[in-house]
Amino acid sequence: MADDDGYEEIELRKLARTAGEKFGPRYFIEQGRSKSDAVEFWQELAKAGILGLGIPERDGGSGATLSQIAAVIEELYSTGCTTQLGLSSVSGPGLVAEFGNEEQRSILPRFARGEVRICFALTEPDSGSNSFAMGTAAVLEGDEYVVNGQKLYISGADAADYMLLICRTPAEAAVSEKGRDVSIFLVDLNECRPEIRTLKMGLPTPERHCEVFFDDFRIPREALLGEPGDGKAQLFRILNHERVVAAAEAVGLGRYCVASAAEYAKHRVVFNEPIGAYQAVQHPLARSQARLDAARLLTAGAAKAWDRDEEAGALANSAKTMSAEAAWGSADAAMQTFGGSGFTDENGMWAVMLLVRMLRIAPISDELALSYISTNVLGLPRSY
Repeated sequence: MADDDGYEEIELRKLARTAGEKFGPRYFIEQGRSKSDAVEFWQELAKAGILGLGIPERDGGSGATLSQIAAVIEELYSTGCTTQLGLSSVSGPGLVAEFGNEEQRSILPRFARGEVRICFALTEPDSGSNSFAMGTAAVLEGDEYVVNGQKLYISGADAADYMLLICRTPAEAAVSEKGRDVSIFLVDLNECRPEIRTLKMGLPTPERHCEVFFDDFRIPREALLGEPGDGKAQLFRILNHERVVAAAEAVGLGRYCVASAAEYAKHRVVFNEPIGAYQAVQHPLARSQARLDAARLLTAGAAKAWDRDEEAGALANSAKTMSAEAAWGSADAAMQTFGGSGFTDENGMWAVMLLVRMLRIAPISDELALSYISTNVLGLPRSY
């Protein structure tokens, strides 16, 4: 999908806005409370071709660049979506598309059509942000891997058809080299399903967050993505991609906050004047808009660097942390503008604010992003 003059990006933004405006915070709040799976939303994204953006044309997608994907994610979230689909619908399928064999990639056209879902199982209770300290391990026995361990905060695991499971394969002879003991498996959850428990959390998203238990859990050898020990390199390949997508999501949510609050401030009259006439209301929203504009440019720069196969680590981490900060400031300014009405389901700003706050923690915390910049850009000593 070429984009020489920006026309494609403009059209993709229109497509995303049209799809997103059919929903909004209240829809996702209701879906979350009723423990539904936002099926109508997924179907709309599939119909619009958005689920296939990160999938190559050979695998039934559109082969969009990261710049185009970021533009779509930003525009979609600027309509007030409170779902984590931005990350799960891009990074997971992209990993399968780049490293999967022909049989594994055969699920991608179905994903693009909205027929199956993929979850991403990396985080563990004892490793947290130190992902490569994971304890979950897979040991080869004949034609199967036997997995033992636990994953935590796995979004959408209960409704997924496939799981990208990241774990250690310590006994493989091919991974004796330091750091080469991590592998990724594409697990068909309809054929072999581990124990999955949903967590009680306050996030206003239709996706449930789950803990997954592996107790002598057996998966076929052919579920391995690539070769044993390729997992670390595979993950590093998509980490910057994921951070740019998260940054775009944050910018979009921030735009929604500012635009909604500004519209309210034009019409909400107190002391005989619209509250938007007072600088105490104007300036926080204007400052938020300025910060979002800066974050948007930084995100676009990181996406372009990734598309050109340039070193994008510093820009991606900067974009993610600055976008999350800008979005959080925007949500806070919006809540202050709305006052009590921001806490109602009808308004739904509280739900947006919670999701924005989560983006300062996931998929990478502000602290880790800043540590990357400290050591890789400023040359400061590493503490971890």
